[in-house]
Amino acid sequence: MNTRTLHSLLEQNPVFGRLTAAEHEELIRTARERTLDKGEVLCHQGERWPRVALLAAGGAQWTLVAPSGRRQVVFRLSPGAAVWGHTMFDDQPMPASLEITAAAFLYWWPREIVLPLLWKHPDALWALNGEIVGWMRQVREVIYSLAFQSVAHRVARLLVKYYPPHEGRPLPRYLTLDEMAAMVGTSRELVSRVLQRLAREGVLQVRRRHFIFTDRRRLEQLAQGG
Repeated sequence: MNTRTLHSLLEQNPVFGRLTAAEHEELIRTARERTLDKGEVLCHQGERWPRVALLAAGGAQWTLVAPSGRRQVVFRLSPGAAVWGHTMFDDQPMPASLEITAAAFLYWWPREIVLPLLWKHPDALWALNGEIVGWMRQVREVIYSLAFQSVAHRVARLLVKYYPPHEGRPLPRYLTLDEMAAMVGTSRELVSRVLQRLAREGVLQVRRRHFIFTDRRRLEQLAQGG
């Protein structure tokens, strides 16, 4: 265990950062480790997962899975993010799955260790409320997008968000069509059609392994609803 890394993660976290140095030491002593490869799942939708984890490296995403098998990505997590299992608070099954998007390493604790520490710190509980409100706002953006925005609008927003504004330069296509479809709530075929349409309109060039953005301003206008 890299205690220095874990200590830094705890200090920088909005919730755990409210705890005392002695409580940080207790969390370091009791932490459990887990390594997961891309495509693995930390916790599954429908299972009970009364734990909290800190993502030290890699990436993950919360994903809803319909009975038909269709997937909807709710939002993504980057290193430093905390994963608070919903089961910790209501003993009910998880409403979504946490899928690993890049080889990940994390520390985790069961509810029995974490909650007694939080009860001592109202400011930590208040910070946790802020985290939960943040999740709700991100979910609201997904619901709003699915309900009121076209597929072209959603794909444009995705491209603006995940690809930096380097106009005229090749950018690797690190998101597959299936991943893009899950993130905008449609099929890979529709995502492909939108990309080809944007290519015909001179907004970007679509290559097998990369994109070249040729008119970022028009792409941003589409992303904003223009």
